[in-house]
Amino acid sequence: MILPQRRRLYCLVGWLDNRMVLMWPFVNVRHGLWSMLRPLASDTSVYSDVPVENSPKSDLWVALAWQKLRTTCNSDIISLPFVRTGSRLHRLLSQERPMSAWVNSISGVNWDGNQVWESYYRSLKKDLRYSLRSRRHRLTERGQLSFEAVTNHEQFPPILDWLFTHKTEWIIRTRQRTPWQDAELYKKFLITAAAEGDEFGNIVLFVLKFDAQIIAAFLARISKFTVEGFIAAFDRAYRKYGPGQLLLEDILKWALERRLEFDFRMGDEVYKRGWTNQESKVITYRFVNSAWGAVFSLASQCRWKVQSLQRQLLP
Repeated sequence: MILPQRRRLYCLVGWLDNRMVLMWPFVNVRHGLWSMLRPLASDTSVYSDVPVENSPKSDLWVALAWQKLRTTCNSDIISLPFVRTGSRLHRLLSQERPMSAWVNSISGVNWDGNQVWESYYRSLKKDLRYSLRSRRHRLTERGQLSFEAVTNHEQFPPILDWLFTHKTEWIIRTRQRTPWQDAELYKKFLITAAAEGDEFGNIVLFVLKFDAQIIAAFLARISKFTVEGFIAAFDRAYRKYGPGQLLLEDILKWALERRLEFDFRMGDEVYKRGWTNQESKVITYRFVNSAWGAVFSLASQCRWKVQSLQRQLLP
């Protein structure tokens, strides 16, 4: 059930009657003096889950994979970020005793009871509807406003350049922590992923243009049932028109036409609240997996207590 490991890589594979039914890839990284195993994905952009064939035995296969992981990964700590409540993995891990588990909220839009746009639109607050109509009208009086969903990876480079430039400007201006260390490498990855995608798993760039010039862009991942938002940015020269919100309105219309739910993902930013009609939780787990890992747990607890004491004593 386990593949031969390359340096720092680890992958569990489940087989049944000569066909693969499960694959769970990880990477082993150093965390100070300890080794930590985490899913082979970005900690900030991917939910932890087990890719497994849908079957009455799926829960059993996931449980067996978890047992195999604990006994063979040779890591001090196992980190599983953003496990969605209600998922197979959550049902399994909720019966375990993690070293730590902290909860984040995720929000989104579903179309239950909303077969047409007007039905959902009337559920929004009156001031948001007024703002959208007013700003869109003011823009269209000045020039041509257009919306586009770009799936052709050959068109990605200039749009990604625009998106990352404006997002980086926002990160610097608001003193946020950048989520990527190498933007050029990330762009290449996105273009490659888009080239290899299909109708049930692809990357899309949504853009709002004013007189053929981009004023807002949104990077999203499309699955069989969901649109997941990742990176959004807008041109501050047009900020009084709320181009980010106008683009989001167009994206939600696009998603409704295809009966795709919209996932805002982690975070409670103000711009999400007006649109959201469903909320759920994700849990980030850490498990001790060795005696040396137990020392890490103890050190973490001590550090937390010291920091808590400092906050109490210092003004």
